[in-house]
This record gives sequence, structure tokens and C-alpha cells, in this order.
Amino acid sequence: MSLQTSSTATPWQLLGMTNGLIIHQALYSAAKLGIADLLKEGPQSSSDLARNLNVNESALYRILRLLASQSVFEEKSPRTFANTELSHFLCTGVPGYDGPTGLGTPDGSAPYWG
Repeated sequence: MSLQTSSTATPWQLLGMTNGLIIHQALYSAAKLGIADLLKEGPQSSSDLARNLNVNESALYRILRLLASQSVFEEKSPRTFANTELSHFLCTGVPGYDGPTGLGTPDGSAPYWG
């Protein structure tokens, strides 16, 4: 039996299928760290956020850039981020937001709705 492939199939299609999990993990990390709460008062640099959170600045910057590409945060100037209408829903005290628990687990499995 031979494997037949479509002339339009590309390996990029498979790679694109992983985006959902990668974005979910970044969103979960941002929620767990409370980044939206830290940005309530206005834009902050990734280095200031990393220092306040005691995390690696380079890794945090990559997460913020990814989420900015999805309009979760906005990069106002190089390496400086602000909340958007979407990230507002990640702030503590917003009705309907249940913290990172409501987003499931870091591996992308669904939350328990018991």
C-alpha cells in the first residue's frame, strides 16, 4: 500500500495545528502570573514585569509577544506592554473570571466543571 499525498498538503499545516496548545499555554502562564493585574495601572516593560514576578525576562517577553500577536496584550513600544479589552477579562475581580483554573491546565486539558 503506498502513501498518497495531495499536492496542496504541506508540513506547515501540521505545525499550524499546534498553535492552539501553544497559545493556551501562554495564556495560562499569563493568567497564573497575574500579568493583567500588574498592567491595570498602565503599560510596563517586560523587564519590570519580570523583576516584579521574579521570572526570566526573555521568556516572559516571548510569551507577551505571542499573546500580543493574538490581541491579548498590546506592545505599546519596544518591550513595553499594556492590557487590551481581552486581557481585561484576566484581571482579578472581573465577573466570570475564575483565574487560571478556568482556563484548564497547562497541558491544555479542560477544566473540571463539577
